[in-house]
Amino acid sequence: MRAMDKIKLVLLVIVAYLHQHTWGKCTSEDDGDNAVNIVCSSNDIGLETELSFLQYRSYTLNRVNILLNGIYNHPIITEGVLKELFTPIVTLTVTNTRILDIDEALVLVNVTELSILDCSLTKIKFDDILILKQTKKFNVSQNSISVLKSAKPDKDQQLMETVDLSYNLITSVPDNCFASFSHLKHLNLSHNSISHLSAAAFVGLSQLESLYLSYNKLSSIANIATKLRNLKILHVDYNYISKIDDLNWMINLEDVRLGHNEIKTIDNDAFQTLSKLIILDLTGNKIEWVRSHFVYNNNLRELRLTNNDLVGIYRNAFDGKRFANLFLNGNKYLLLLEPFGGLVCDYLDLSNSDLKDIDNNTFSGATLRSINVSTNALSEIGMSTFSFVKDLQELDLSNNELGTLAFLMPGVTNLKKFYFQINMLEKISNNTFANVSSLELLDLSYNLIQSIESGAFMQLKKMEILLLHNNRLFSIQIINLQGLSALLKFDISYTEIGNFTKAAISGLKTTTFNCSHAELSHIHFDTFAEVEHIEILDLSYNSLVTFEINPKGMSSVESLFLNNNKITSISNISFAGFTELQTLHLEFNNILNVHPKAFHALKSLKIMNLSDNRDLQVTGDVFSNLRGLASLTIINNKKSFDFQHTENASIEEVDLSSCDIADLGSLYIFNINGVVSLNLSKNLISFIDTKSFKTMPKLVMLDISFNLIKTIEPGSFINTKNIVVLNVHKNQLTDFQHGVFQGLTNLQTLNLSNNLIHDFNVNLLHSCTLLKEISFENNLITNLEFKKFISLTNMKKFYIGGNNISCHDIASFKKYLQDMYYSFNLVTSEAPNYYTANVDGVTCRPDNYTGNNETNCTMNITYMSKFTDTLEEIRKSINNFNEDYYVKGIFNILIVILVASIIVLVVKYVPIQRFCLIARTPFNGTLSHNFSYNNMTQSISADNEEVPII
Repeated sequence: MRAMDKIKLVLLVIVAYLHQHTWGKCTSEDDGDNAVNIVCSSNDIGLETELSFLQYRSYTLNRVNILLNGIYNHPIITEGVLKELFTPIVTLTVTNTRILDIDEALVLVNVTELSILDCSLTKIKFDDILILKQTKKFNVSQNSISVLKSAKPDKDQQLMETVDLSYNLITSVPDNCFASFSHLKHLNLSHNSISHLSAAAFVGLSQLESLYLSYNKLSSIANIATKLRNLKILHVDYNYISKIDDLNWMINLEDVRLGHNEIKTIDNDAFQTLSKLIILDLTGNKIEWVRSHFVYNNNLRELRLTNNDLVGIYRNAFDGKRFANLFLNGNKYLLLLEPFGGLVCDYLDLSNSDLKDIDNNTFSGATLRSINVSTNALSEIGMSTFSFVKDLQELDLSNNELGTLAFLMPGVTNLKKFYFQINMLEKISNNTFANVSSLELLDLSYNLIQSIESGAFMQLKKMEILLLHNNRLFSIQIINLQGLSALLKFDISYTEIGNFTKAAISGLKTTTFNCSHAELSHIHFDTFAEVEHIEILDLSYNSLVTFEINPKGMSSVESLFLNNNKITSISNISFAGFTELQTLHLEFNNILNVHPKAFHALKSLKIMNLSDNRDLQVTGDVFSNLRGLASLTIINNKKSFDFQHTENASIEEVDLSSCDIADLGSLYIFNINGVVSLNLSKNLISFIDTKSFKTMPKLVMLDISFNLIKTIEPGSFINTKNIVVLNVHKNQLTDFQHGVFQGLTNLQTLNLSNNLIHDFNVNLLHSCTLLKEISFENNLITNLEFKKFISLTNMKKFYIGGNNISCHDIASFKKYLQDMYYSFNLVTSEAPNYYTANVDGVTCRPDNYTGNNETNCTMNITYMSKFTDTLEEIRKSINNFNEDYYVKGIFNILIVILVASIIVLVVKYVPIQRFCLIARTPFNGTLSHNFSYNNMTQSISADNEEVPII
C-alpha cells in the first residue's frame, strides 16, 4: 500500500469518527421568570457543558427546560452534572432519537416532566421509571413499545401523576403493572393493540381519574370496573365492545366515550348509579331503540347517539332531562313516537335522518332552544308542530323538500334564526312572517321564489341578515324593504332582477349590499341616494356599461366590487362620493380610458385592481392623489401606462404581469419608489440593465419570470439590497457576467429554472450570504462544482433536476451532504420522478460508470482497526475530564482544530475523489448508495471487489 493511500484512508476514519462522536453545541436562551430553555439537535451533544455553565449565572434558576432532537447513541446527560447544577429540570423532551431502552442515561432524579417521543423504544421496565421520584409527567407515546414489565413493590412514595403510553404496539397489560403508582391520576393507553384486560391490570390505581383506551381491540371492560371507583373520564371508543356492563361500579364517572363499538342494546340499568355523568358518547354503534335509560342521570348534559341504527325512540324517553346537546342525527330509520315530552335541551340535532314528515305532537311539551332538522326528506310539517315548543330561538329546516311556511304559527314568537335554504318555496305572502317578528336572521336562498308580496317583511324590524340569493326573482320592486331598519346584510345575488330604482331600496340601512350576478344593465344616478351605512357594495358580474351615481350616501362604502361588467370608461364623478373607499375592483371590464381626476376623491384607497381591461390606457396624474394606495394590479392590459406622477403615492405591491411590456423605461416605473413587491412576469422584456430598478430600494420580491430575458447587466441589482425573493424562471439566459447578483445581500430565494444555462460559477453569489433556496431545474447544465455551494452556509434547498448532470455526481454530492451533516439537500420542486434516471426523484443523466482504477480502496484492514482503537482510547481519555469542564472544553477544541487543519491541507492538495467516501456502482436504472457512520461500516465497490472498510 502506498503511503499516500494510507494517509487518505486514515483521514476517512477521522472524519467518520468525528461525525460519530462529534462534540457539538446546544443553544440556550432565557425564558423569563428565571427559567432557561436548552435545545440540542442533530448530533450536538454539548448538553453537559451547557448545563455546567448554568451554575455560574448571577441569578437563581427556577427551572431548566431541555429539548433533545435527533441525537443518536450518545450518553445524553450524567447524574454528576445534575447534582452540581442544583436546579430542577422541569421538562426534558427527547424526540426522533434512537433509544432502545430506558437506562441510567435517562434516569434524571430531578426531572418534573419527561417525554421520550418517536425514539424507537420497544419495551418499558417500570422498575427504571420508579427511580424518577420527582417526575410527575411521563410520556413515551409514538414509539414501538410492545412489552410492559411490572415493577417490584416500592415502599418509597412515587409522585407520578400522568403516564402516556399511546401510539405504541402494546398488546397486553400485565397484572399489577401500575401497582406502585399510587398517585397516578391520568393514564393513556389509546392507539395500541390491547385485546384483553385482566381484573388485576390496574390494581393500586385508587386515585386514577382518567383512563384512555380508545383505538384498541377490547371486547369488554367488565374486569376493570371494580378497581377504578374514583375514575371520572373513561374513553373506550373505537374498540369491539358489544355490551355495556359493570360501569355502575365507577360511580364518579363524568365523561364516558363508547362510540364506534358494536353495541346493539342498552340495558335499562346500564347507567343507573352514574349520577355524576355529564357526557355520554355512543356514536357509531348499532343501537336500535332508546328507552328510559337515563332516568337516573340527572347531571347528563350531552348525549350522542349519532350514526346508529335507531328505529325509534319511545314516548317520553327523555322526560325530565336537561341537556345542553342531544345528537340523534344520522339515523336513517328513525321513527319519532313523541319522545321529547318533558325534555329541556339547548340544541337538538335530527339532521340527515331521512325524516319524511313531522306531526303536530313530535315536540309537544318540550323546551328546545335550537332544533336542527336539516338534510332530510321532509315534504310536510304539521301546522302546529312548533307552536307548543317553549323558548324556540333557532330552527334549521334547510335542504328538504318543503314548499310552504304555513307551520310558522302563533307560539314561535321567540324565533330569532330561521334557516330555510335549499327547499322548494315559490311564494312569500304578507302574513308569512306575521308570527315571527323577532327574526334576526332569515335565509331563504336556493329556493324557487318568484313572488314576494309588498308587506312580507314589514314586521321584521329586528332583521339583521336577509338572504334571498339564488332564487327566481325578476324584479327588486316586488321586495318592499321599508321598515328593515336593523338590516346589516342584504343578499339578492344570482337572481334575474335586471334593474332597480331608487324607490325599490329607499330607506334601506345595511352594511353589506350584494347584487352580483343579477343581470343588471343600468343603475340610475339616484338609486343609492337614500341608502345609508353601506360598507360593502357588490355589483360584480353584471352588464353595467357606465357607473355614475349620486355621491350622497357613498361616504361609508369601504369596498366596491364592479369587476366583470362591461364598463367602458371612468368619469370624474364615478367615485366622487367614495371618500372612505379602501378596496376597488374594476378588473374584467372594457375600460378604454380613465379621467385624470377619476380617483382624486379616493384618499383612503389601499387596493386597486384594473386587470384585464386589455385596451386601457392610463395617462397623466391618474394615481398622483392615491397617497394611501398599497396594492396596484394591472394584469393583462396591452396599452401603455404613465407612472411619472406617482412619487407621492405609497404603492407597495404592483402587478403588471401579462401586459406585453418590452421596455421597462417606457413605463416610468422607476417613479414608484416605495414598491415592495413587483410582478413583471409574462411580458416581453428581453434585458435588465442598471436603470431598471435603480430607484426602487425597498423592493423585497421581484418576479420577472416568463419573459424573453437574455441578458442581465452587472450591477442591475446593486441598489436593491432588500430583495429577498428573485424569480427569473422561464427566460432565455445562457450565462452570467461577474457582478450580476452584486448587492443582493438579503437574497434568500433565487429561481433560475427553465432557462438555457450551460454553466454557473458559485462565485457569482459571493454577496448572497443569506441565500436559502436556489433552483437550476430544467436548464442545460452538464457539470456543477457542487461542493463550492457549501460556502453558502444558510442554504437549505437546492433544486437541480432536469439538467444533463450525471446521476453519479448528484448521488455523490447528496451522500456527501448527508455524511457531513450539512443542513441543505438536493430536492425537486415538481413531483418526484422515479420512472426515468433519478436520484431520490431528482432526474439526471444516466451513466454506466463501472469503477476507476485510481480509486482502489483495498487497504490493510488490520492497520485501520488499530487506528480506530487508538481513537477510541483518546475519546475515553477525554471523558475522564468530567470533573473539570473547562479543561475538557479546551481539550476538545484543540483536538478539533488539529484534525480540521490536517483535513483542510489534504483536501486542498489531494483530489477529493480519492477519499473513497462514496460507493461507486454500475448504473442499472436505480442508484443505491448505502452508507452508515453510526455502525462504522461501509461497502465500497472498486475494481469489481466488495471491500469492508471497518
